Amino acid sequence: MAVSIVQHDIEEGAPIIDDDPFDNHTKKILPDISENGSNSSNINGVDAFHENGESHDDHHGHAANPSYKSLIASSVVCFIIYFVFCIVFSSVVWDPLNSSLDPNINPPFGVAQGVGINLMGIAVGSVFFAWKSGCKAIIAGPDLLPVVFFAEAGTSVVTYLAASSAQALRSACADGAVADDAHHRFLGGGGGGYAADASADPCDLFHRHLAGDELYLDETSISKVVPTTLVAMMIGNLVTALVFYGLGKAKNTASVIGCIPASVVAGFLTCIGYKNLGLDYWHQNDPWLPLTLAMVYGLALYAFKHMHIISTDKLILAFIFGPLILFFIMVAATGTSMEYLRQTDWFLTQARDGAGCTQNCAFVFVNFWQTLQTVYGAFGSNLVAWGAVPRCIPIFIMGAVMTSLDNMLKLTSSEKALGIDLNYNHEMKLGGKATMISSFLAGSPAYGQTKFNVINLSIAGTSESSLPTLLLGGICLLVFLSGAAGNIINIMPRFLLGGLCVFAGVGFLYENLWEGRKKMNRASFAIVWNLPKEIQPMVPGLLVVFVLGIVLSTFEFMFAFMHKAKDPSIRCGDVCCSSAVRSDKHDS
Repeated sequence: MAVSIVQHDIEEGAPIIDDDPFDNHTKKILPDISENGSNSSNINGVDAFHENGESHDDHHGHAANPSYKSLIASSVVCFIIYFVFCIVFSSVVWDPLNSSLDPNINPPFGVAQGVGINLMGIAVGSVFFAWKSGCKAIIAGPDLLPVVFFAEAGTSVVTYLAASSAQALRSACADGAVADDAHHRFLGGGGGGYAADASADPCDLFHRHLAGDELYLDETSISKVVPTTLVAMMIGNLVTALVFYGLGKAKNTASVIGCIPASVVAGFLTCIGYKNLGLDYWHQNDPWLPLTLAMVYGLALYAFKHMHIISTDKLILAFIFGPLILFFIMVAATGTSMEYLRQTDWFLTQARDGAGCTQNCAFVFVNFWQTLQTVYGAFGSNLVAWGAVPRCIPIFIMGAVMTSLDNMLKLTSSEKALGIDLNYNHEMKLGGKATMISSFLAGSPAYGQTKFNVINLSIAGTSESSLPTLLLGGICLLVFLSGAAGNIINIMPRFLLGGLCVFAGVGFLYENLWEGRKKMNRASFAIVWNLPKEIQPMVPGLLVVFVLGIVLSTFEFMFAFMHKAKDPSIRCGDVCCSSAVRSDKHDS
């Protein structure tokens, strides 16, 4: 999501948002919703959004006889792109936590299991939306925004556990009751992962690491990181599901979300882009070459997409397979081993593999039931740090609100892109049901994704068939059950995954911090630029951002109404033609 610019004269201050940096940069504005939940795609006599500059009647998603070949091809292409994004989403959450260090969980828990969490969300969402949605071609699953909140929940859990561990060790050091052979783990202040450090003097080690602003975790706390984070994610998903369903049930999808000032939304999304781009941990000692390639890759992908040179599906597929093939050709030509590439951080790795490797290990096959076993088994044990859950409540609330806004905007853009009319309130309730079922299965939120709806339409040639959606869900379920996600991750270079993160982060920053100036007054634009300064630390920084934005917007509103308004400029209809476009439903 990033603030975007509608190509018409829209009332200043309206919440103009580009729903997703992965999208075709759909232009839109938060619309009013009628009592029955339908949207006229018209606000103040203005077309509310565009998809690549096309009018509402440019395509309606109807093909006379779509072939099975095109329907199957659509599901396969969507799966390839979505699966790569699932790896990116999972690495954002689990790679910084370095959760594979927990010796009590085998196979080690980490990015591979996180991919399974996202695949489960896609599988559940695809079935629900193919079954009950007003458009059978809508593809539902997770997206970047809720993933960022998952990552913040994990960070909050680790911070809580580190504080408990530090207090326990501080007391033990004061009493002289620390064994020299005790195990000590530290989490670098920049989020670089746990680091083991053997020392003859554990207390001296403890004080040296605290002086370096690092988080200490004892073995008991390490064993609680994964179960507590999974439980927190499950609770957060349930909160999101309830908000989805509640808004749809109350028929207040737009009126509630529309109360958030545009500058607050823009500033908040800028913070998400800042976090996703990784500007807060680029100072660490990561290899410069993969990071440079990731930056170039992400900027190039964003630039090509922003210029709409080719369709999104072809562009992203080219940027996935092209660099991947070229990279392995160069690896083969130079005779470089995969082990060396993992040691030099060219690939994602885990701290151990459960089979003897204890550093820079490749991912292994995972059991599909492992996540469910871990999260539900934790309820009957002492592996959940329940004291950390209240710290995540602000994250749950903001995550549910912002994800609901994301869902709402994707509904408007999907309606335009597919040439259909959707009952927004019904779709919100459907997303709530799908997210609730997915959360009980330890999956991610599931709601319609415009980018994949557009890809589905462009390849399948129809928006009336549910076959691509169901096939996509089936493929995701099969990959999830096979446990092969880790083996696929092993051949995905870090620069490619990092480049996709850069691609998403640049979209947030550019369209909020630069293009937003065209549709905001100076005060609102200043708020957008000011809010990202408050995100260190991210927790409770996100709450600070939201509250501060509301306060600043309130002062901006008060200041604006302290001055006498200018006389309105009245133009006659013969010199000002309406650009409104009404659907066939509303013309009848």
